[in-house]
Amino acid sequence: MSPPNKRLHRTAASGQARVQSHVQRAAAAGGSAGEAVDPIIFDPVRMSDDPKGLRRLKFMPSRIPALDALEVFVPDGAAPDAELEELQSRTGQSRWHPVQGGHRVLILYERGAYNAERFSLVKGAWDHQHCSRCRARIESMTLCWVTESGEYVLLDEKCHTELFGAEPARSIENDLLSVGPS
Repeated sequence: MSPPNKRLHRTAASGQARVQSHVQRAAAAGGSAGEAVDPIIFDPVRMSDDPKGLRRLKFMPSRIPALDALEVFVPDGAAPDAELEELQSRTGQSRWHPVQGGHRVLILYERGAYNAERFSLVKGAWDHQHCSRCRARIESMTLCWVTESGEYVLLDEKCHTELFGAEPARSIENDLLSVGPS
C-alpha cells in the first residue's frame, strides 16, 4: 500500500487557489500575507462536521512519520510563481510560515526533480498533520486514523472516538485492520 499522503493530489488545484488568493488579498490590503493566518496551512480540505458522512468511511489506524519537505523563501507581496505552483501541485500541500520580510514556505516532498538552487530539501520538516475534522495538530508517529481508500481523510484520536466510540485497534500478526462500521 502506498503512503496515505499519495491520495492528496486531488486537493492541489483548490489549495493553490486558496494560497494565491490569500497572498493577493493581503498584498491588496497593504499588509503582508502572514497577517491573516499564522501560518497558512495548505493541507487536505477540512471535512465538514458531518458525522453521517464520516461514519460511512472506513478508517484504519496509522502512525505517520515526519516527512521531507522543500523549503523556499517568498517575499511579502509576491504571488506564487509557476515553479512554486508546480511543486505544490504534486501533493497539494504546503505551509506558509510568516518570517521577517515574507514567508518560509514548506512543500511536502514525495520525490521528483526540483530547482536545488532555489529550493532546499529539509529532511523530516513535515513533522505533523492536521485532523480533517477539527484541524487539531497531530504530531508525527502519534496514533491517528486514515481512510482505507477513496478520499483521504485523517482523524485524530478524539474525533475518531467521538464518531466510532473507544473501540481499540486490532492487529493480527502485526497487520493493522480497520476499526469502524462495516
